[in-house]
Amino acid sequence: MVFKIMVDQALSNQVILPFPIMSANRQEFSDMITVKFGTRKKEVSFSVDEDLADNIIHMSKDLAQFFLILGDLSYDMVISEGELHIGPVIGLLLGGKTEIFPEWRLRRFSSYALKYNDIHGLVYVFSPKGIDMTHKTIKGYYFQPHGTQSDGCWREGVFPYPDVIFRRADIPRQLYTDLTAEMGDMIINYPWANKRKVAHWLENDIFLADYVPATQFLGSVQELDEMLNQYSRVFLKPLSASFGQGIVIVTRKEDGEHFQFRHEPEERIIENKEELAEQVKGIIGKHKYIVQQGIEDITYEGRKLDFRLIMQKDQSRQWQCTGIVVLPGIEGGMDSHMKIYGQHSEGMTFAETMQRMDGLNSEEIEKLKKEMIEVSRSACEVMDQHGHYGDLGVDMILDTAYHPWLIEINKRHDHSVPLLIPDRKMFEGMRTRILEYARSLAGF
Repeated sequence: MVFKIMVDQALSNQVILPFPIMSANRQEFSDMITVKFGTRKKEVSFSVDEDLADNIIHMSKDLAQFFLILGDLSYDMVISEGELHIGPVIGLLLGGKTEIFPEWRLRRFSSYALKYNDIHGLVYVFSPKGIDMTHKTIKGYYFQPHGTQSDGCWREGVFPYPDVIFRRADIPRQLYTDLTAEMGDMIINYPWANKRKVAHWLENDIFLADYVPATQFLGSVQELDEMLNQYSRVFLKPLSASFGQGIVIVTRKEDGEHFQFRHEPEERIIENKEELAEQVKGIIGKHKYIVQQGIEDITYEGRKLDFRLIMQKDQSRQWQCTGIVVLPGIEGGMDSHMKIYGQHSEGMTFAETMQRMDGLNSEEIEKLKKEMIEVSRSACEVMDQHGHYGDLGVDMILDTAYHPWLIEINKRHDHSVPLLIPDRKMFEGMRTRILEYARSLAGF
């Protein structure tokens, strides 16, 4: 039930509810009820007014100030076990080193709220700088819809800690500890683990073992030598870098080890173990690396192909595939990462990509798609065993036998990827599904 909150100056520590609300819930109450808004709770006195409009709740001014209630929004509510939960209150932690977001950035955030009229409540964006641990408040910007339309604007305000936080930015450990002490496990997409740790989680799953390339931590030349003995071609990847930055391909051939760096046109050929050890030392001197089994994957017109599966939880709280976008690398490039230094190339749909490949009919293509989605869903479920996730970008490649390989799970994947196809519907579905899950998680 959607309703408005009217602040009544004549009341004190009290709410007045319309009769249909109490009648519909059919619960026995004393003259007191616990009201919850975000993480704030307070026991208040209440009464029922048969003459009050069905969609109006009266609240005393002192309570509105305590809860930091905004009177210009519509709210939903849940009554359970003597508690009146008003909301949902959803916080979007969308980054920034300052609590101030420029107007152009706020406009970009509006795509999250395209289905606000299905969500209702308080939806606000903020950065870690806006969190006040002393007063348990957050300064940010809330979405105010325009009439009955889904469009609206962002207005500055101070809010209570929310029911749920969707996280897209780093958060200091102390802030996380403080938030979870108030909210419990209601921060979506935490923690962010490095590539080696994630690979370890995945490869230990019985179902996923056949889909995860062998991966080791690269601490010295010994690990590289062992992997090359098994696979002859491997990838060296920084633990924490993204967009393919820092990747090195190493191939063992008769004349030595061939090192291929992204921005070097010629390979470096290492002919003896001493030089090999020095080369590895130079690579891992500033960053931690993993060494990963090299897969001979399919290409299109000489371009590596990265299959990005956008995996999200919806209102059912189950993992769904919002869409698949194929990201081609540059022609003759060393990998399938196509976002380098902010430059994007065009993407391709899964259907058009596979139709250009030889060897698969339509039934086999559909079977492959289902297999890739199932692998991605299983990978996301494994991630949930080690944290709380709801929005992940799963990167897969296909080898020359069309066997899927799970290369990476992106905890902060690029939300603009669907626009490369371009598929505006997929983009909007991806943005709004986040709030659908958060609303359900909040209990609405």
